Order: sequence, then C-alpha cells, then structure tokens
Amino acid sequence: DFDDLATLVERYLELNLDTQLRAASGGVHLYDQDGASCDWIARVETGSNGISVVDPSVNGIDLISNGLLHRLLLSGIRIPLVARTRLYNPLNCAFVQDNFNASVTFDLDITATTTSSVTNGTVEMQIGSPSATISNVSVSVTGNTTVDSLLSSLLSTFTGFASREIENLLRDTLPELDEALLNPLLAQTLSLSGSGYGFDVNLISRIDDQSITPTALTQSAFTQVFPSTAVPPGEDEGPIVRPIASPGFGPTIEPLTYAITDNTINSGLWAMWYGGSFVFDDALGLPGARASFIPMLPPVIMPGSADDESVLGVGDLFVALDLELQPGIIPGVEGAVSVEGYVSQYLRGTLGYSDARRDRLQLDVNPDATETAVEFITAALDGAPIEDTVVSAAILEYAEKLIDATTQMLLNDSLEAVSVPPLRIDFSDSLGAGTVTAMELILQQIRDVPDGILVDFRVEAEGQRPPRDSEWFS
Repeated sequence: DFDDLATLVERYLELNLDTQLRAASGGVHLYDQDGASCDWIARVETGSNGISVVDPSVNGIDLISNGLLHRLLLSGIRIPLVARTRLYNPLNCAFVQDNFNASVTFDLDITATTTSSVTNGTVEMQIGSPSATISNVSVSVTGNTTVDSLLSSLLSTFTGFASREIENLLRDTLPELDEALLNPLLAQTLSLSGSGYGFDVNLISRIDDQSITPTALTQSAFTQVFPSTAVPPGEDEGPIVRPIASPGFGPTIEPLTYAITDNTINSGLWAMWYGGSFVFDDALGLPGARASFIPMLPPVIMPGSADDESVLGVGDLFVALDLELQPGIIPGVEGAVSVEGYVSQYLRGTLGYSDARRDRLQLDVNPDATETAVEFITAALDGAPIEDTVVSAAILEYAEKLIDATTQMLLNDSLEAVSVPPLRIDFSDSLGAGTVTAMELILQQIRDVPDGILVDFRVEAEGQRPPRDSEWFS
C-alpha cells in the first residue's frame, strides 16, 4: 500500500523541515553594498535563528514512471535579517552607523522528483532539480525607510537564497528518506523462542525487482533466514521453495500491509531445523514416559484446499518412545515398552497470530482434517521383541495416539516460534537533527491467503510528536 509509505515521508518532512532549515541557514551572509563618498554602505545577514517555516506541509507524493513526485507547500517561510548599515547624512556629509532587525516572509510551492533503481539487491533513489514557485512575499523592518527600501529592492536575493537552501535540503534528504522506506527488511536479526528451543537467526533480504508506474508500485524481495551460528547455506542446502507469485493485498483497513509468501515462512522453519532446534530428547516430560524426536526433514507450510486454509506438515520424523506401562493402561500389558518409528503428519487450519504473542504465527487447527501416518520399525516389551500380535497391535495403537498428539503440539509450537519481525525504519543522522528519529510498524493482525499471509501494521513514530492532534500517530 504505497499511500501509507508516502504518509511516512509526509509526516517526517512536516515535523523535521523547520528544524533542519534553522540549522542549515543560521548566520549566513547575504549582501554587501559598498558606496563611494557621500553614499551608503549596508551588510545584511540572516539572524542567528535561521530560516523558519510556520506551516510546512506535504500536498502529496505521487507515483510517476520509475519514480516518486513529492509536492510540498511551505507557508510562512520567515528569514530573520540583521541589517548593519552606514547611512550618509547629506546635510553634513557624515555617516551614521546603525543596526536594524528585519524579516522577509513568503510561501513556497515546490515539487521534487526521485527516480528509482535496484542495485545489488537494494533500492537506490536519485533526485532531479526541484522546481519552486515563490508567492506572497513581504518585508518587515522598523524605524528606517532607507533599510526598508534596501530590503525591498533585494527581495529576489533573499527569497532565492531561502529557496535554494530548501532545494539543497531536499536533495540531501529525499533520496535517503525514500530509500529507508523502500528497503525496510534488509539485514535484520530475529530472536526466535518457543517450547524447547531459543536462539537467534539472521534474516537477509535482497530486493529482486521494483516497478513504479503512475498507478502502482510493485516490489519483490528474496528473503533468506539462517541460524546466527551458521554460515548462509548454499543453493542446494536451503529451504524448499515453490515458484509462486506474491499474495495479492485485497481490501485492508490497516495503515500498512505486507504480503509474505509461504516460502518466507518455510525459510524460517528451515532455519530452526537447520540449527537443530527441533531435536527433542524428552518431548513429554511425564513420569514413566519419554518421547524423543529427531526430524529428518524441516516442517513446511503449504496451501490448503480453501483460500484461507494452510497445511503444516512434517515428514520422516524419527521418534523413540519409552513407556513404563502400569496395569490397566493397556489391558493385559504391563512393563517397559520401547517402540521406534517414523511419523509424517499434516495439520490443516487457518494461519493467524498466537493468542499469547501477537507477533507469533499460529495455526488454528481443524481437528477433523488432521492426517497422521506412523510407520513402526521396532517394538519391544521388557527388552524383548513382542511376538503376540494382539499385544503388539494394542501397544502400537496406544503409542500411535500418544505420538499423534505430541507431534501436533510440537508442530504448532515450531510454527509459533517463527515471529513476524517488527519493522523499524531508522532515519540516519545525515537526514538532519530533526524531531522524528524512527518509524515503527506494529503488528495488528495476520490473515491467511493463498500461498502466503497478509500482515497488517499500524504506524508509530519515535521522537517528538507533532503539536497538533494528528491521526497519523496511534
């Protein structure tokens, strides 16, 4: 949703422009006039407070072919001036020195265009020459008509100077600001934690392509997740991916929506599996029962039969189950039971956020649509193979139910450990000592769609908030 990215640019410029102009233009020397004998001499400088803007606003940011058009209206630009003068008195041909405080105010309607390119996996923006229109110019000075006349004759100098200062500020600010907004997922570190595991992973995102037309901005990125303690895997070692298109956005009422494909989720699941986090020595934690799981393959998320259905599956999950059966649990059987086998399981349901943590994924499982296949390779009672087929069938049926329930819990826990990263956009120091230092996108909801999920965010600003009540900050 490009309009909301544009909103971030607008809010940043409105809150920071006045501060940056003051810092950029304080104490600048504007004009000298040296006269001959019996003439006048004047020197004009900007006041120590620099240029200020009463009402900086952004009329809009429009998509154009391969770029963005920024339209700003700066109302009430004020240049405080100090006029240091030596004025000639024709009665006695003597000079009188004096200082006068004055100001020039005007409005500025300005447009600036940034164009886009993708280089080495990141978006780079370049800016052309801004175009500015000056209006409503006025001069104010107290107590000396000669200075008043002097300043009036130099209005184009003053307004041109201020306009150039603003244009230079936009040249320095807009490309980097646009890049910060269009490269939001690059080089982040995520912390994953859940039942039985907890470690850091690295997320690397590389923008593959970006297309800007007057009606749409389309951006696609390749994202890779891997354990922080491991080197990035080679092409043949990475997660299973499918050649799928990015999910469509559809209607949304939230300020900002990201479409995340199943491939990205599977990348996170693969990273956890690759780091050994799905190996459980004792997944039950119950007296007289022990279940060990070693996954031969990583869990994967797949599309279901309905648009809002996802399938979470795991295959070749080796399980070793040790039970100390007491009388009455399985009729006619008691003692130490050991079974080994492989489990494959599919859980069907709808992806959403965790009840406990809204930044965690969770599958709302349909219990009637769960599929489990268990292949036992060994079964023993008190250390000896089970010869009685009836006893063997009863033990394996009991073991299968226990393994089924435990695997469902572990699968959903593994998915819940994949967090949706908070998207934080930091504005660098080179953008000026402004009031807004960063924007953060706070997760609101997760919606299941074919081949992925939609993640809705609200926008918050870090730093000083605007003096007026603004709908843009939650």
